Amino acid sequence: QGHTGAPPLPRRRQWIIIASFDDLGRAAFYQVHAQDLGDLKLSEVNFIESELQYRSVVEDQYELLCRYKPDWPKCTILFVNDAYCHAHGVRREDLIGNSFMNTLSREDRDRIRKFIETATPQDPVQLFTQHITRANGEDLWVEWHRRALFDSSGGLYAIQGVGRDVTDLRQTELELVAKNAELERKNAALTEVLEHIEQKKE
Repeated sequence: QGHTGAPPLPRRRQWIIIASFDDLGRAAFYQVHAQDLGDLKLSEVNFIESELQYRSVVEDQYELLCRYKPDWPKCTILFVNDAYCHAHGVRREDLIGNSFMNTLSREDRDRIRKFIETATPQDPVQLFTQHITRANGEDLWVEWHRRALFDSSGGLYAIQGVGRDVTDLRQTELELVAKNAELERKNAALTEVLEHIEQKKE
């Protein structure tokens, strides 16, 4: 198609050869069909490159990233990043294709089920704080920004969550709650003593 000075791009073709035989089983003639795969292969290469770039970005994130199927009650894990694996204390190969439901409380499981049942393209986001028990038994609290992913026909095909570890913040809140409860107990005891003193005075 003309000469521009640039070397021609390599093309890939798929060849199909069909042999026809005579009555004695000898090849009489061949039919040859060729299909140009140049554009297809190029698109595959572009997809792989974009996927690698995407993974390199998400693996550098401090946030926990998880994508899973809406196949309740399993919710099969499709993808997790290193931060997610580290937070749970589990290897990636032990997560992909499996479920994380056994690490959740009943309340959190019910929350996910309701989200799968009610999420729409117009309202695809859920925000909440989730309690997780790590593989070593430690407690973990994660603030999740969960988004339902829909195809062009409006069908739910996956859910993607971006989580932020708020364990330290949660533990501080629990300590404050415990201290407030202790202060209220002491105030109640002091009030009781003062009332007893007043009764003695009377």
